[in-house]
Amino acid sequence: SEAAHDLVRHAHAELAVVTLDPQGPADLEYEELWDDPLWFVVAREHALNLGSRYVSLADLAQHPVIMPGLATYTGRIVAEVFASADIALNPTMSTNYLETISMLVSTGLGWSVLPASMIEDDLVKLTTNAPSLHRTLGCVTHPMRTLSNAAHAFRQVASEFSDAPQSARP
Repeated sequence: SEAAHDLVRHAHAELAVVTLDPQGPADLEYEELWDDPLWFVVAREHALNLGSRYVSLADLAQHPVIMPGLATYTGRIVAEVFASADIALNPTMSTNYLETISMLVSTGLGWSVLPASMIEDDLVKLTTNAPSLHRTLGCVTHPMRTLSNAAHAFRQVASEFSDAPQSARP
């Protein structure tokens, strides 16, 4: 998503469907399309699996974690939750690819945070004391550039499938 923002920013792409920057659009135009809830997850067979029992952020920080890279918006969302609770988080590993994180967590190497749509049967959602986490997916364009007919049509179709409130759309 971060690279796609740069492609749009430097006119190498007309638009991108991405995780939107949680800090807001500094120089780009955003159209919110989908809310993407994030969940703390662990492998069904992992020692941390406490079923429906509560797990505090402090408890999670004591176990191996596979983080989305801190250069990603998703990684920064997770890191901010721990930082705001003044809890040090030392990732065992990190990657920018959520599919890789899902696979590593499913093998029992640690816990992580994944979008709800990626939680397979071999993963379990954990209940924590963290606020509910989510990221926003949407369309990013450059406000000083006119979209081609094809890009405009694509954005219109994406907007038709949006779950964002009408007020969040251009």
